[in-house]
Amino acid sequence: MSPAKRYLFLGSIILTSFSLALTLLIILSPVIYWLITPIFKLDQIVGLSQADLQTNYLSMWKYLLNPIQTEFTFPNFSASSQGMQHFAEVKGLMWGNFSMSIASLFILPKLVQVIRKRRQKTWFKSQIKLAIVTPLFLLFIALIGFEPLFIAFHKLFFANDYWQFDSLKDPIINVLPESFFLLCFLGIILLYELVVILISSRIQAKLKSRRKS
Repeated sequence: MSPAKRYLFLGSIILTSFSLALTLLIILSPVIYWLITPIFKLDQIVGLSQADLQTNYLSMWKYLLNPIQTEFTFPNFSASSQGMQHFAEVKGLMWGNFSMSIASLFILPKLVQVIRKRRQKTWFKSQIKLAIVTPLFLLFIALIGFEPLFIAFHKLFFANDYWQFDSLKDPIINVLPESFFLLCFLGIILLYELVVILISSRIQAKLKSRRKS
């Protein structure tokens, strides 16, 4: 297999795993938010109960996951037009990722077929090791200082500065602390590693079944 195809395979594994990990994290994020609310005492910051905070988060979460919902409001928070536009842009990115996750369900079987046909088990193992190690660099950066990584992400994926919420106009930001996004990022890395391991196990099982046959 040529170097170009090897890099293509590695890139496919990494992108597919990140996409699936992000999708899983988005689905699980209400649980994470429910867990961190008492830890960071978010209810005391805005004078709302934990149940009310969860209701507000779920209102945003349902909007982001519902492709036909075009607008939403927070039950207990005001919101600016720029803040609402940012949530709409986040929704667009999320659904772009969901589309990639769906596409990956078709890509993964093709990758398995390529490995099985070429019978390059040693090469496959080296690629999987690279796929496992690659995100650890981002994890290292995040643990040293998450804010620069957080800012870089927003500058890369958003064409405006609407993500820089004014707490007076968009008070929801008071209960969406940076620590919450850090935990979500750590969750993505963990889920990514699990997805890579599952993909690796699946391909190796296919390779073993081919040898036996």
